[in-house]
Amino acid sequence: MKNVTEKTKIRHRNEINKTLAQLPLAAKRVLCLALVYVDPKKEMRMGQTFKIRADMYAKIAGIHPSVAYKQVKEGAELLNVSKLSLTGNDMKELAKELGLPNSKNIDRLDLSITDYCAYNQNEGFVILRFGYTITPYISRLIGAENKFTTQLIASSLKLRGEYSWSLYQLIRKNYSTFKGKNSFSLSLEELKDELIAYNIDDNGDIIYKYPEYPIFKREVINKAIKEIKEKTEVTFLSCVVDEKEGRKVSKLRFEYAIDEDKFAESGSDFPIELFDDDDSAFLEEFDRKVPPKKK
Repeated sequence: MKNVTEKTKIRHRNEINKTLAQLPLAAKRVLCLALVYVDPKKEMRMGQTFKIRADMYAKIAGIHPSVAYKQVKEGAELLNVSKLSLTGNDMKELAKELGLPNSKNIDRLDLSITDYCAYNQNEGFVILRFGYTITPYISRLIGAENKFTTQLIASSLKLRGEYSWSLYQLIRKNYSTFKGKNSFSLSLEELKDELIAYNIDDNGDIIYKYPEYPIFKREVINKAIKEIKEKTEVTFLSCVVDEKEGRKVSKLRFEYAIDEDKFAESGSDFPIELFDDDDSAFLEEFDRKVPPKKK
């Protein structure tokens, strides 16, 4: 047994970051709470199920229980029809593993996230089971070929802004991958891809939102930064222009500081039955299997 606190973490492979960013808020929260139960050092058991309670959902997300009951049901319904989409090498490797015919000619592979989601209205809980083809992306994280994102469950569930969660996930991905390097740069289009700040037109083409950078900075970046600093362990976060092409902004640089003890004194515990696991055990095993590169 182990209590969920503000320092409890969830982990998943980077390949599912974009799928998580696109999920509606309620579905995202239900999925994140299921990840609390996953032991990242082991492969998930066949047929393993996960129970998400509305009262626990309400405590961690900081919302009224009546809202939590509604969102748990809504989140389960949305999650049950959501897909994990893979492209490139990730798609090719899995297609080959699954024995799909003509896998070399496939451009995209869509996988169901869950086999089923069952909801009990009277007691307010959801029971779900992940589809077996996506389990490698949320378990078995240890391995030289795997890159994973670590997030604090309390921070993940408290963010409500349309782009706040995606930016927080992007920060945590870089923090998980590059320990000790508290900054990263990416192009404006790459950032909009990460934040899902675009629409798809009838021809399947991407149309990016907020073509004027000052408006994008004001309506998306600044609002997301404000909420992240208020509700998460990210104590400092800034965004500056890194490069320009002529008069147009082409690349941005984010700098951040993280203090995972920021909320440690709030005294909130949310009892959940978990595997006997902690950060030190996971990271020690990861470093043993994937030795850090020598400088």
